[in-house]
Amino acid sequence: MKTFLTLLLSLGWALGVRADITTNATYDELFHAATRYGNTEARRADKVAARTELFRRGADSLREVMARIHVENVMVSVLATEMVHGQIPATNGRPVLLDYLDHERAETRRAAIYFLGFYPAPERPARLLKALDDEKTRNAAVRTLGKWKVDRARGELCRLLKSGESERTRVLAANALRDLGHPDDLPALLAALNDPV
Repeated sequence: MKTFLTLLLSLGWALGVRADITTNATYDELFHAATRYGNTEARRADKVAARTELFRRGADSLREVMARIHVENVMVSVLATEMVHGQIPATNGRPVLLDYLDHERAETRRAAIYFLGFYPAPERPARLLKALDDEKTRNAAVRTLGKWKVDRARGELCRLLKSGESERTRVLAANALRDLGHPDDLPALLAALNDPV
């Protein structure tokens, strides 16, 4: 039955039927309207209304975005970025993102770690240190740990700067060490200028 209703709703959207974007709209309706291409005045109006409603719903919307963050739709990531970068305060958004650090999908964990970097560090930021061991979450963890100025990460960041497998990892490690701002790391940063890649 649920599959049938989803197909029926999708058919309606394909035929141009507009969803009523109100406080009673479902998250599926809101995400559809907020992320679809706004090539008509009606769709642009729906997009604005849907985004406004998603932002109004706050942390619950962020939780719904994170449940969909693995979907290959850049607009879902844009919504998440906007939510954590001005729409949802850290006191409400950070607990949602911390809940996703142990998610089964690596891309969801990686996104949660990345988006956490837009907020101030929590009381126990070292929880992200284990993400440095996973190549699928490492780069996001490097970025966020640097932004949070987590001193305990310095040793691993120096190692990644010197021998990280990818150029991107080495660049992120250099930026994180710069953010930490320890004078002892300056020789390693200067040596990295000679990185052949």
